[in-house]
Amino acid sequence: MEILILALPLLVLVGMWFLMVRPVRQRQREAQAAQMAVHVGANIMTTAGIYGTVAWMDEEAIGLEVSEGVVVKYARAAVAAVLDDEG
Repeated sequence: MEILILALPLLVLVGMWFLMVRPVRQRQREAQAAQMAVHVGANIMTTAGIYGTVAWMDEEAIGLEVSEGVVVKYARAAVAAVLDDEG
């Protein structure tokens, strides 16, 4: 009985990890993969929901062409998804 009482907090912590920490890490990995897949000419969506085509890139920022001739500077971390050609 005492072993069960001692093991219960450990089981709760493991359960919390699976329900809260693990999904957050998975989303972080997906976001990092999306940022690594960015290239000039790629169609992307930002975390703000802005769609556009990457016009230029450097280490910290991208130029996102949101309309013909309109290029907006965004942080690379703001890339939420790289879209396929139909996007």
